[in-house]
Amino acid sequence: MEFDKCIFDSQYLFLNQEKKLEEAYKRLVIKNAEEMYFGDLKGYTRREKWDSTKMDKYIGRLLWLEDKVASVEAFKETVSELNEYDCCYIRLNADHSFCKFAEKGGLTLLSSKTSQHLNLDEYKPQYDKNLTYIEYANEIKNSREIILQILALSQNSFNHSRFREDKNFSKEMVDDIYRSWIVNEIKNKTSKLYVAMEGDKVTSFFLYRENMSPLPEYKIGFVSLIASSPEHKGKEYASNLLNYVMHKAKMQSTSYVIANTENKNASALKFFAKNGFKPTVNLNEYHIWN
Repeated sequence: MEFDKCIFDSQYLFLNQEKKLEEAYKRLVIKNAEEMYFGDLKGYTRREKWDSTKMDKYIGRLLWLEDKVASVEAFKETVSELNEYDCCYIRLNADHSFCKFAEKGGLTLLSSKTSQHLNLDEYKPQYDKNLTYIEYANEIKNSREIILQILALSQNSFNHSRFREDKNFSKEMVDDIYRSWIVNEIKNKTSKLYVAMEGDKVTSFFLYRENMSPLPEYKIGFVSLIASSPEHKGKEYASNLLNYVMHKAKMQSTSYVIANTENKNASALKFFAKNGFKPTVNLNEYHIWN
């Protein structure tokens, strides 16, 4: 089984250790997914769970597919093999041959993302030490009110997502998916939650995964979500909070941090570029419905 830059998880390509990345992703895929054949092409899929109290679907994800889709017919054969799922999610490097035939094969591109990375070895986080930053815990004062404010602030953060573009989802269902996802990220401690406060108001919040590294020699953080209150725009709360967390990450020997941003979200792309993030690769996202 051969992997290349179009297939293994491309958001890590900035590491420039392709062979090690290939092996690491190969081990991950084989451990957590099922081997499939799409005509002559080999791939791997796994069961996926999307947080929602309003959806009962059998969901899959195509984790890996040989970069040898050579025609519209081969593309359609690949798609037809995924019909065992009610819906199959696909995220691939935009240069993958699957993506080149998707539009001709009738599959809508729901989202194109830029994966960006920040090299903390080369970055000196600067943040306003006069602001109030809190690492969330259930026992802190007003914890329930903080979560309610965060859920309200998150509404604008998902307007550019693939779920909004998929007509199979109502607005209510998309809102439920994201509310449930945020709550579960915090509840299960998958991501750490940091907030910047002005009095009893959340001005900005940051969901951050401490280590997503496929290689043991690196610690790589991941920006799950960052958002600000519209009434506090222009006051640099988000940048200060981001840099506060980056400072903590650097003190904990984190080498890099990744953020994946919708290409049509120009303000988010500008925000991360302003704070030192550099583009790595473009990622295309699709849903295949049965």
